[in-house]
Amino acid sequence: MDEQATDDPTTPWPRIAVFGAGAVGCHFGAMLALAGAPVTLIGRPAHVDAIRARGLLIDTAGTRLTAACGADTTPEPVREADLVLLCVKSDDTAQAAAAIVPRLRAGAVVVSMQNGVDNVERARAWPGSLVATATHDMKRGEDARARLAALSHAPQAWTRIVEAADA
Repeated sequence: MDEQATDDPTTPWPRIAVFGAGAVGCHFGAMLALAGAPVTLIGRPAHVDAIRARGLLIDTAGTRLTAACGADTTPEPVREADLVLLCVKSDDTAQAAAAIVPRLRAGAVVVSMQNGVDNVERARAWPGSLVATATHDMKRGEDARARLAALSHAPQAWTRIVEAADA
């Protein structure tokens, strides 16, 4: 039987860890947090200190929003995450994998949100629970929503995550 996502507001959000709180990680983390998802950003001390002190400030196209997110400098929030968004630079992929993989809980999903032509292959070579990549494939015309929607075993809220991130 095929499962379909619903917009049921009572469906709980999965716990999300964003590994790499730079521009990409903070953007997706903020959009998800603003939509109501429990998000913890994992990043460098200066970013983490600012997020803890003032929240995550999003300033775009004349609109300023503050997203309430958890923030940590260690990879420990990965242990509690149902979904880990990998948002590090390509050169940091192997180091991030070494930190993420031993901490993944059973059933956790890692989604690579990275730029780069070989990150999909790098990520798929990891032992552990990598299930999806959210790279845009212009040749095939696929997008992150289509790839994540293919995870029929995933909680219904995950489709809502992609929709929130697209907002």
